[in-house]
Amino acid sequence: MNINKSDSYFKFSSFGLSNLANKSLAKVRKDVFTKFKDESKFLETDSILDVGVSAQDHPTSNFFEQYYPYKNNLTALGLGDFKELEALYPGITYVQGNGSELPFESSSFDWIFSHAVIEHVGNNKNRISFIKELLRVSKKGVILTTPNRLHPLEFHTGLPLIHYFPKYIHRFVYNILGKKFYAKEENLNLFTPKEIRNIVSKTIVEENLDGLVRIKLAYTYWLGLPSNIIVVLNKTN
Repeated sequence: MNINKSDSYFKFSSFGLSNLANKSLAKVRKDVFTKFKDESKFLETDSILDVGVSAQDHPTSNFFEQYYPYKNNLTALGLGDFKELEALYPGITYVQGNGSELPFESSSFDWIFSHAVIEHVGNNKNRISFIKELLRVSKKGVILTTPNRLHPLEFHTGLPLIHYFPKYIHRFVYNILGKKFYAKEENLNLFTPKEIRNIVSKTIVEENLDGLVRIKLAYTYWLGLPSNIIVVLNKTN
């Protein structure tokens, strides 16, 4: 999903929190990259695929492209035109494509990274297809992130607590409040830590990778609470 370029990534106008949110969430993104570095222990020679890059750059988007030091070994995949990113981050290979149908052969990259994409792919069938593709093209493993549904603030809408209700209720309320885009399952389908672990475990079993992929959950924090779930999938073969 592409985000239009603007002064504020998150529109918390009703709360007056735009500047604070952007600064705080920029720190969260730096923490996510640090988690990737610590968990992957990537080498200078490792090939990396970032799935879900935004074609339009923003101070809090495409942070992986900003922070990753070995640009020549990084491939960024997403939708749209990458002219802006090519100018900002030279050396990176840019590929247009869909994360659920990756245009690469199996085991093409050492590590796959995907930040805050899986909650936008739709239902459980699509979620499993997405994870399967990430596992298929990776050699060493996959690190993906998603917002934590248990955090009291929903980061896409800027609305607190409503997402705690059953999904059919909070989507109904989002429609009433004018958040029609995020009221659709295909555009936003949030996870709790238990849900993401269950989906990943089911994918591993379906792919006959049980015992060959280790699952670990880690977290970043915002306002003192776990805000992002970081799913680390280490391949053991």
